[in-house]
Amino acid sequence: MVSARKVRWAILGLTGALATTVAGVAISGSPAGAADPGYTLSVIAGNGGSGAPTPGPATNSNLGNPFGVAVDGFGNVYIADPHNQVIEKVTPAGDLSVIAGNGGAGAPTPGPATNSNLRNPFGVAVDGFGNVYIADTSNNRIEKVTPAGDLSVIAGNGGSGAPTPGPATNSRLRIPQGVAVDGFGNVYIASFGNNMIEKVTPAGVLSVIAGNGGDGSPTPGPATTSNLSGPTGVAVDGSGNVYIADTNNNRIEKVTPAGVLSVFAGNGDQGAPTPGPATNSNLTGATGVAVDGSGNVYIADTNNNRIEKVTPTGVLSVIAGNGDQGAPTPGPATNSNLTNPWGVAVDGSGNVYIADTYHQMIEKLTPDPAPAVPSIGSVVAGDGSVAVTVTPGAGGRPAATYTVTGAPGGATCTISATTSPLACTVTGLANRTAYTFTAIATGPSGSTSEPSAASASVRPQATQGTVTATVTSSPVGFRCTTAAHGKLSGPITVTLGLPAGTTQIQVSAGVEQGYFTGMEPATSTVTIPVDGVVNGDAGFACNDADTTGLTPRLPFTVTAYNAASDSIGSIDGHADITNVD
Repeated sequence: MVSARKVRWAILGLTGALATTVAGVAISGSPAGAADPGYTLSVIAGNGGSGAPTPGPATNSNLGNPFGVAVDGFGNVYIADPHNQVIEKVTPAGDLSVIAGNGGAGAPTPGPATNSNLRNPFGVAVDGFGNVYIADTSNNRIEKVTPAGDLSVIAGNGGSGAPTPGPATNSRLRIPQGVAVDGFGNVYIASFGNNMIEKVTPAGVLSVIAGNGGDGSPTPGPATTSNLSGPTGVAVDGSGNVYIADTNNNRIEKVTPAGVLSVFAGNGDQGAPTPGPATNSNLTGATGVAVDGSGNVYIADTNNNRIEKVTPTGVLSVIAGNGDQGAPTPGPATNSNLTNPWGVAVDGSGNVYIADTYHQMIEKLTPDPAPAVPSIGSVVAGDGSVAVTVTPGAGGRPAATYTVTGAPGGATCTISATTSPLACTVTGLANRTAYTFTAIATGPSGSTSEPSAASASVRPQATQGTVTATVTSSPVGFRCTTAAHGKLSGPITVTLGLPAGTTQIQVSAGVEQGYFTGMEPATSTVTIPVDGVVNGDAGFACNDADTTGLTPRLPFTVTAYNAASDSIGSIDGHADITNVD
């Protein structure tokens, strides 16, 4: 892997060994708020060999370290192929042709584009009319090629140096690498050597819109007073916001139409990206940037061998690349190797194109249709858990997994779509707390459905065991006090059998006066003090004249609790009072 600093010096030396990328401009994009798709990777150009291109099937052709990529509204893909000194075009049918450059390294010649020399063209962009713009890096020029194939110079006099505001073809440029174009025909240049972003109007007037020429960290605020450090990629959205791949600063910056610069992604440190807030994440030598019609920004994170996406709200995710170098693998994009991807573009359907530079290929990322929204079936409470079943939704992409999430707390379980039934158990829940559950379907490439409707509320319950209670002695000293009541005195002794996990018991004895209840550690024998008035059996009559055959009873309840203070079993019992005064 090449460090960002080494990249910088290689380009300054104009060796052509290392270069940059360019951003494509999308007309429209995925609807805002839709579930974030996963992507399927396919190769659309290049056979992996380094060499001159062969017109015909694009995947049969050699390429020469492609650095820049762009796409038009018809699905034609344009490749900046600096080692071959050409710009190639790949049609939606997969046919490759050369549209600019004769293969020779030299100054450009206005006229038929395929007759002209180029010298290390690193960047390419295309407008809505089919005009193609070339960052002709080592010629320090920007050229335009019309749909009819005519080439002209629109910026740069061929000299290397600081830009001069005014007529663009009179100005010097220094190592222009990235190029982009907006819907009004304004062309934006990432001038690597000048640490600037320049703008050229359709009338041919050049101005600086970002960078003071100094090499250093960016300063939020007026864009032309900020340092930049080796900007290599540039993109512009439909509102006129300009995005800069500030390579050596490991950041992506945004410049508003009012000229205010802010950091959009990257914390300035090199390292693997971290999904989440984009400005908290590392980047490593990010060289390419593109933006779609919904404001999603795509980053070619070159030395991390990944492509990242940042939403308009600033959330970063990895959409392609597993971080390893190697040949790309068609299929789920985040499972594939990439090798120093330098260019990225996006079309109006949300397809993303990658210039996979050191694998001599152009890859396409196709967003997967989201799986259908599932629904929750049954929810069955357990001890600190709930068993949940899921029903697949109709239509959409087949799911690979379903994730069930409980609320409150967010505890989850995952179900493979190949299992039957579709069921899992969410654990780690609090007993007696009410929970609802939702399910999300995830496709094979990471596309996700919207969440299902919430389930009915359910409360986990502790597992109920068996409590046994045997009265081993009863109180003595019963005597009648009224025609319907009697007086008890003396303890009841009860021998208990408790379920496993019991840590405490509560014993309650029901007397009309002197009601007893107590919570104490689990024990095999409990003594209930009695000193109160108790009812007799049904039909009981208590009087001093006739006490024969009377059988008053003292009711009691024993409840067992576990360490979480959950009830795990109880029993109602009574003590027959046999000793009668």
